Amino acid sequence: MSNPFTRKFAITFPWLIAIALCSQSIASAHTVFKQQLQKKYPGLSIKCEVCHVKGKEKTVVNDFGKLFVEELAEHDLIEKWKALESEAKEEFEKETMAPVFDKAFEKIKVLENDEGKVWHDIFDAGEMKNTKLKRGKTKGTEGLGEENADEGDESADGDKDGDDKEGDDKEGEKKDGEEKDKEKKDGDKKDGGEKEGGKKEDGDDH
Repeated sequence: MSNPFTRKFAITFPWLIAIALCSQSIASAHTVFKQQLQKKYPGLSIKCEVCHVKGKEKTVVNDFGKLFVEELAEHDLIEKWKALESEAKEEFEKETMAPVFDKAFEKIKVLENDEGKVWHDIFDAGEMKNTKLKRGKTKGTEGLGEENADEGDESADGDKDGDDKEGDDKEGEKKDGEEKDKEKKDGDKKDGGEKEGGKKEDGDDH
């Protein structure tokens, strides 16, 4: 006699596997969006819960996530992504999903939340929920976005240029010193030759 529980489990288990794989697939697709958002704010570690609700299906999103749902709805990116073969997914992510997300974000980042704060300013100050400041960054100070990261790079380049200039100046001073030493030696040698010639002439006169 078969066990009813075993029979029920045998029927249910394949469905659980299918649901798990589907959820994993959707999560992988949404990872592209998370990565793009991370590039916008290199000073932050961004969690999936920036848009999604922890413990819920990926289709359940918070207020910030709803803005993306509205902007991306017409593109049907997730369904198109799931329909592709694994080899084609990577190209679709790079050529289609990432640019579409970036365009949507440019519209969303200037909008205000229910408290009247601009979304970009919240991120840039490190005050966005479900984000974590990276080492060396301070919450509440602007400078976590990609624009400020670029400025930091320029500053580093400026310092490097300064170091190069200082090195060139030292090299020039060294070269000038060597030339002066050479001129001095040549002058001493010439004076020595003239003196030697004078002595020889005096000897001939005698």
